[in-house]
Amino acid sequence: MRRQRGFSLVEIMVALTVFAVAALALVKASQNAVSQLLHTEQRFFAGLAAHNQMVELQLLERVDDSEGSRENGGYRFDWTLDVTETEVPGFLRLDLTIFDEDSEDALSRLSAFRRETTQ
Repeated sequence: MRRQRGFSLVEIMVALTVFAVAALALVKASQNAVSQLLHTEQRFFAGLAAHNQMVELQLLERVDDSEGSRENGGYRFDWTLDVTETEVPGFLRLDLTIFDEDSEDALSRLSAFRRETTQ
């Protein structure tokens, strides 16, 4: 009987199928990693936007419940501010929430306290 050299067509087809499945899984994992990275970047810039907006609000003479939008890092965010009185007389609690402009999902929340101004 003659000795066989190389691989048969069936063996090559099985090997290519296994490689294709593994390559597809790797591509899908890479897509998920990139998607997660972009979401993390957006949340990072939302946190920066929250800090920046809170600083601006604390510099105002008077703060009330309000809302607005701002841009940071190439992203556009909507924000809402809820102002409530605290148990300590003369102090206010400021609760700032940052949203993606295209959805109602909160990307960042920040709270701060400040003295109530009298006018």
